Amino acid sequence: MTIEAATIGMLLGEPTLVAIVGDRVWPMARPQGSALPAVVVTRISGNPEYAADGEGGIESGRVQIDAYGVSYTEAHSVADAIRTAVSARADLDIGPDHVLWSEIIYERDAREGGAKQAEYVFRRQTDIDVWLRS
Repeated sequence: MTIEAATIGMLLGEPTLVAIVGDRVWPMARPQGSALPAVVVTRISGNPEYAADGEGGIESGRVQIDAYGVSYTEAHSVADAIRTAVSARADLDIGPDHVLWSEIIYERDAREGGAKQAEYVFRRQTDIDVWLRS
């Protein structure tokens, strides 16, 4: 499993988030014209951790999680549920892998414009560090 898949697993395991976005949690990009609210997970960086004899079976990575909404309030409601799913989480089994630790390292607001104001989309970005043992 990848760090992205483990992150998506953590998100879809959070009932409050699923109540808000359903299964609209995608890797890399939100499909054009898809319903809101929604979540996008993108790996920013990562690498295997090494021991003296090579790769140690642990991988770390930074992941950006974008919470999308039609309003600032909606995007922040999604982001609050994301925070519950990934902030200071430890010892989670996600499929065949084990999330050793995840923590929030950065949050910021963004907005995407459209042809008219009714098409504007609000976004809250949350960057996390994830440690995964495969």
